[in-house]
Amino acid sequence: MNEETKLNILHVTDIHSTLEMVDNVHKWLIANNEKIELILLSGDLATMPMEYGLDPSEEAEIFNPSYYEDFEKVVEAVSRINSNVYYIPGNHDVPKTYVLDSKPSPPCNVHLRCLSIAPNLYVAGLGGSVPGYQDGKKLWDGFPYRNQEEMGVDLNKLLDPLMKSETSPLTEDDQLILMTHCGPTESSTTI
Repeated sequence: MNEETKLNILHVTDIHSTLEMVDNVHKWLIANNEKIELILLSGDLATMPMEYGLDPSEEAEIFNPSYYEDFEKVVEAVSRINSNVYYIPGNHDVPKTYVLDSKPSPPCNVHLRCLSIAPNLYVAGLGGSVPGYQDGKKLWDGFPYRNQEEMGVDLNKLLDPLMKSETSPLTEDDQLILMTHCGPTESSTTI
């Protein structure tokens, strides 16, 4: 890759409302003279308790609106590093973070959306998680997906139009980043 096509991307995930983590990353970037052109946030920006996530109603937000406020504060803090921010919600982010904003400009939610983020570069996002298991024992509930089949439906909705030549905005010169919060099946990414 030559310098003309180089793009420095910062990927951050699972901040869980800890703005100190964002500040530490920002300080490290400055101290090491690192220039970032694009930031991808792959979920769990806030720390909504899972029992609220199981009920996708507005109840969790009414009960404690700070979960959404925490989400917004994290996006705002990361945007101070670079305003070119694309994010997806995780299983600890409130239900309303899954609703797409109408503007596809950064900072921007890319859950179930594909956007051009640089010349010949696209990002497609799938937020949320399925339940986590270890040795057959359930460790956490998924949100908004109760199982892999539900997640697969949304993944197909997202990717099918991109993979069909007649509907795809992608050309053979384009590259696609698939940003998810949930790791590959049986990858033990969080255990």
